[in-house]
Amino acid sequence: MFLSHEGLSNHFYDFSDVALKNFRHFLLCVPLHIFMVVRDAESWVKSYYKQALINPPIAAYNYATELRLNDFRRLPRTQSLLHVEHLEENIRKAYGADNVVVTRYESGWLSNLLNILNVEISAEFSPLRNANTSVPDDVAELIRQVNLLFLEPPEREAFLHCCSVC
Repeated sequence: MFLSHEGLSNHFYDFSDVALKNFRHFLLCVPLHIFMVVRDAESWVKSYYKQALINPPIAAYNYATELRLNDFRRLPRTQSLLHVEHLEENIRKAYGADNVVVTRYESGWLSNLLNILNVEISAEFSPLRNANTSVPDDVAELIRQVNLLFLEPPEREAFLHCCSVC
């Protein structure tokens, strides 16, 4: 079983064909089922955007972007990740999965996973809390404006640290 956060999807289109071929070869004799959790598109793109604002500059990923949300949303990379049906099919083919189960984050993804795994939880089980919240909108705008300065990484990091957002 592999557990991943958004890395297997958000960076899916960054993986080389050779790496994906090697992955498929490595798991050739193992049935592969992917459990993909997707979020409401608006909520996801806003969170993805804020993370792209905060991350250190990597042009290929649009990190440390100076774009506004609506412009960021229109980027080809963002659009390809927003198109869940294509992403699901591309992931299934690229990883060589037998199937992909897609479930909504907002509709009890954990209970769906536990049902698929045929795992029962006890009454003492504590529900999951959302521990990863994005920065507030006003802080995101401040970071965007810092990104407009195109500072060298150490200066950008120091500036953001002073703002207590790193």
